[in-house]
Amino acid sequence: MAKKKNKKKKKYEKKYKKLKSKYKKLKLKLKKKSSVKKTPKRKNKQLQDHSSNYNVNDAVAKLRKLKSVETINIFTKGDKRITVLKALKSRKNALSK
Repeated sequence: MAKKKNKKKKKYEKKYKKLKSKYKKLKLKLKKKSSVKKTPKRKNKQLQDHSSNYNVNDAVAKLRKLKSVETINIFTKGDKRITVLKALKSRKNALSK
């Protein structure tokens, strides 16, 4: 009986060593992959102030405070919300007068 137990023990030890070595290899692969990927750095560290960063009411309120057409165009560039576009149009008309 003792011999059977020793055989089983040796068998499980071999399997354990194989699994342990596979685990180490996988761990190394994961470290290599994670070290290769780098997050892109932003050129401008400050977040640009844009109307899409605000909800509609806040964007319209901020739009009314702006005093030049150029800053208004930069602030609302690419925004597709109807309410913001209507406020943009009315604010440009008010500034052009």
